Amino acid sequence: MPIARINGGEINYKVTGSGPALVQVPGAATGIQGYMRITPYLEKHFTVLDYDPRGYGDSSRSDRLGFDVWSKDMAALIDHVGFDTFMFHGASMGSTFALDFTAKHPERVTAMVLSGCTAKNDVTSRAQFRTWKALAKAYGIGSRELADIMATHSLTRKLLDEPGMGETFIDGLARQLVKTVSLEAYVAACDYLINVDVTDRLASITVPTLIMVGDEDVLTPAVQGPTGCGGRQIFDALAACKTKEYFVLEGSAHSNMRDVPDIAAKAIIDFAARVLAK
Repeated sequence: MPIARINGGEINYKVTGSGPALVQVPGAATGIQGYMRITPYLEKHFTVLDYDPRGYGDSSRSDRLGFDVWSKDMAALIDHVGFDTFMFHGASMGSTFALDFTAKHPERVTAMVLSGCTAKNDVTSRAQFRTWKALAKAYGIGSRELADIMATHSLTRKLLDEPGMGETFIDGLARQLVKTVSLEAYVAACDYLINVDVTDRLASITVPTLIMVGDEDVLTPAVQGPTGCGGRQIFDALAACKTKEYFVLEGSAHSNMRDVPDIAAKAIIDFAARVLAK
């Protein structure tokens, strides 16, 4: 895969497919790997940019990590691949980067899809991310202890009980995490999610927006407590957005791209067909 030399680092990325430009922003524990089950559906309809943020996958390891660095890298990478305008797909932590960029540069974003999203985390979600961070620091990125809690926070009980999943999947997740993210990047991502608050961006956003939520998401649920802002609360706060849609992925948890990639992809494709044609 190609490497972009950006902001003093190297960012691993890939561009696949053809059609309208689509930028997929990774979550806290994954880079390109996070979208591997949904990209094959989307690249039939879009020119898709997937990438490893700094500290993830095959991108540079660095002691400069966090929102400012990751957001600048993302913006520079989008310019590097030549996307003047594009559609966002931001999942989990990636949703906050999509919201921030769109609020600042609405002229460049044709539409936005947010899944497993949050604008601010409540007490419960913050406690979950503190636990992720503590386990990573105590036992290591490739530990079974961390993989256990990530799998059970992110996937449905039904999926984890399916043949070939369960203990085998969790062991594989532990091995994959070592390749996917450095300890430093993981801790920085958890710290960011504990403190993130992009709620002040919501009222100004006008681009067409699709919000997808899993009805079994226990990590960033659609409706968070009064101190948080989940998917349904984001939807309600998009006061200036004339075209906004809300889609519940039944039988899906936080990682809907793993649970129901075909259904999630169809929702994105159908949404784009409706709003990009206008």
